[in-house]
Amino acid sequence: MATNENLVEDLVKELKSISLEDGENASPLLAKISAADPNIYEQVDLAEPLYNLLASSSLDSDEVRSQVAKCIADVAKTPEQRKRFTTKQTIELLLKFIGEADKPDKIVLVTQSCRALGNICYLNDTARNIVVELKGIADLIKLLDVQVTEDSCGEQFLKVRCGVISNFILGGEDYAKKAMDLGILDKLEATAVEASQRMPFPEILLQNTLPPFSILTENVPDLKFSTPLNQSLVRILSASTNPDLAEHCLDLLHYQAENDDVKVLLAKEGLCEIIYRLLEKYKTFASSSRDARALMKSACDLIVLILTGDESMNYLYSTPFLANMEAWLAAEDVDLLTTGVLALGNFARTDSHCIDMVKSNVMQKLLGILAKNNGRNDDMNLQHALLSTLRNL
Repeated sequence: MATNENLVEDLVKELKSISLEDGENASPLLAKISAADPNIYEQVDLAEPLYNLLASSSLDSDEVRSQVAKCIADVAKTPEQRKRFTTKQTIELLLKFIGEADKPDKIVLVTQSCRALGNICYLNDTARNIVVELKGIADLIKLLDVQVTEDSCGEQFLKVRCGVISNFILGGEDYAKKAMDLGILDKLEATAVEASQRMPFPEILLQNTLPPFSILTENVPDLKFSTPLNQSLVRILSASTNPDLAEHCLDLLHYQAENDDVKVLLAKEGLCEIIYRLLEKYKTFASSSRDARALMKSACDLIVLILTGDESMNYLYSTPFLANMEAWLAAEDVDLLTTGVLALGNFARTDSHCIDMVKSNVMQKLLGILAKNNGRNDDMNLQHALLSTLRNL
């Protein structure tokens, strides 16, 4: 029985022996390499023969060239191979193919080239620096201008174009700022805003457009989104039933809501009411799913954060949202109950609100909740929320 070492040795010998003038005969071999576990090639340098095949001037078949790029992408999933493919000549050739993204007949080659470059750039500043040196950031950002059809090829392209962009800007502030200087934020915003206005939402497009925003917020200090983008995130959160999209929207809105003016915008856009309705609708899922529970907590935290702003709090006090938070004082779910308590504590930051709450018997409700939750085994976050709110009243 052949060992992995023998298999690799035979595959590499066969790959190196292929005539560049007869590249189409490489297809079966390339398929074998792509299908195998990339870790078995860790000790073998496949970069040179694959580059030679990709760069062959006699290889005029985009189908085979795409297969070579796919093979590079699959092999470059391991750290050692990633280093071997980190050469100026390989990255320059991949960028050349990526630069043809505006040609519909090149979509498969562009897609596999994006996969290859994305995997090479992953956790690899040397590769990222070569992209910078070759002025390849512009080619990556231009990918966001490409309009694609909603077929399997188009869907895969949507996934990998933001994958290669994400793997580049994941390098940190310097790389993210270089991308910002070339207009990445404007292009991402335009894509997200346009997509949010379609019904039904193009979920694959949105699922692959929102993650780079998160990377930018982590790497660009004080990054502030436009009003249309924040409004679009609220719209997506309100209408989509996709939990991944909901999570992305909540994370991005939470980051933006650190700004007081954004708190006001989100309050006036009805975000808190939207979150209330969604949690009321899906709260039963939180008891059976850890992910759903985490999503619920994130949504609850966003409500409380918006209410920490004076202007947003005062605005929401005059809306039905106040009654919604009072209703949560009877919630069986501890996270909803805690959020209701904290929300009322924020509303109670002004004397007139305190007087209203005392008159409406809110204090007695809070004291009743505290009486039932004052033991060592009761939820500490709820206890802290109750004491803080009662102190304000």
